[in-house]
Amino acid sequence: MARPAIEPVLALAGTGRLRPELVTDRVLPFSEAPAALLEPHTKLVFDRSLA
Repeated sequence: MARPAIEPVLALAGTGRLRPELVTDRVLPFSEAPAALLEPHTKLVFDRSLA
């Protein structure tokens, strides 16, 4: 399960040692998730706060 890894990963991201933007293709609203998941991608991030 991923839950035990969350705290160390967030700590690394907070210090800049882990840079998720290097593997993130796009940040999209959840409404675009079904179509986006059908396209080739490396890493999609779905943001609930985007319209």
